[in-house]
Amino acid sequence: MLFYREGTNNYTLMRMPRNSAITDYVMPGNTQVKNIGDGAFSECDNLITVRISDYVETIRREAFSSCSKLTDVVMGKNVSTLESNIFYWCYELSSLTLSEKLTPETSDVYFVDDHLTTLYVPAGCGYVPPGAWDSDSLTNIVVTEGNKKYFS
Repeated sequence: MLFYREGTNNYTLMRMPRNSAITDYVMPGNTQVKNIGDGAFSECDNLITVRISDYVETIRREAFSSCSKLTDVVMGKNVSTLESNIFYWCYELSSLTLSEKLTPETSDVYFVDDHLTTLYVPAGCGYVPPGAWDSDSLTNIVVTEGNKKYFS
C-alpha cells in the first residue's frame, strides 16, 4: 500500500498494487487515513470485500473502478464525500453499506452495473445517492431502525 501524508494526522491511501493477492481488505481502525485517493484500488482484480474505517471522510474519483471481483463494500460511518464513478465497472458489486454522513451536496455516486442486490442504509444516513437504487437486480433495501429520513 502507498500512503501520502497531507498534513498532521491526515493521510491519503494512494494505491493498492493491482497485482496484490489481497481478497478481503479491512482498513485498520487505528489509522489516520482520511481519504481514499483517485483510483486507489482500481483494477485490483483479486479484491472481493472492503471494509472502510471510520476515520475515512472522502472516497475520491474512481477509487474502486474496474475491480472485477468486488462484491461487498462497507463504508465507515464518517465517509461524507463520494466523488464520481467510485464503483465504475464493478460488475460484481452486490452488497453496499452506506455511510451515516452522506449528503446530497457531497455525493456523486454512479453505478454502471446491474448486480447490486442489497443496499444497507444506516440510522444516521441522510442521503442515498440515486445511482445506489438504480440496479435492476436490487431486491433488498435494509434501513436501520432510527433513520429519520428513510424507512423500508
